[in-house]
Amino acid sequence: MQTSRRPAKVPRQTRAPDSHGQAALLFAESILHGLIEKGLLTNDDAIVILAVAMDAKEQIIEQQDEPTIIDHQPLRLLERISKSLELDCRGDSNTSIDQGSC
Repeated sequence: MQTSRRPAKVPRQTRAPDSHGQAALLFAESILHGLIEKGLLTNDDAIVILAVAMDAKEQIIEQQDEPTIIDHQPLRLLERISKSLELDCRGDSNTSIDQGSC
């Protein structure tokens, strides 16, 4: 006897990536790294800021009737930036960031 399984709901892609949004995200990441390098912000502070942004994006996605793949992309990008900062903090990457700022 075969059971009928419904496939998991996969978000559909409905629009192309936004070049303005991509540029804004790169700019924001550059600002974070610049503030960290100048000692005006710690890696931990930047990671907390990114966590707040990720929580906000998750709430926006949850409120949508049918989120698309594109709706999830900013969340994945923010996660990658956060992981990059975590690596900087642990000293796992070759950066000029002062390890004492973590």
